[in-house]
Amino acid sequence: MPVMSGVEFYQAIRQNPRWTPIPFILPYILYHHERWDGTGYPHKIGGKEIPVEGRLLAVADVYNALATEQPYHPARMRSSSSSCKTTSAHNSTRR
Repeated sequence: MPVMSGVEFYQAIRQNPRWTPIPFILPYILYHHERWDGTGYPHKIGGKEIPVEGRLLAVADVYNALATEQPYHPARMRSSSSSCKTTSAHNSTRR
């Protein structure tokens, strides 16, 4: 399944309101603000108590916040191709 932008996702739901992954994913959305050290919310659980799906959503949320322009800051990441080249060049000089 290709990745959709927020606008594309919204349009897909508007065109077919019966199709939505929300009921399936809703329990995991609840946990994506929990933190490994237990200081997150809403349940203040930590470590392996946080469902893996919630942890994955947290990573995706941070990546999205860094990679896309936000109302409060510009995109903070370079394109993936330039990042890969920089990482490869950096790793080859560290040997």
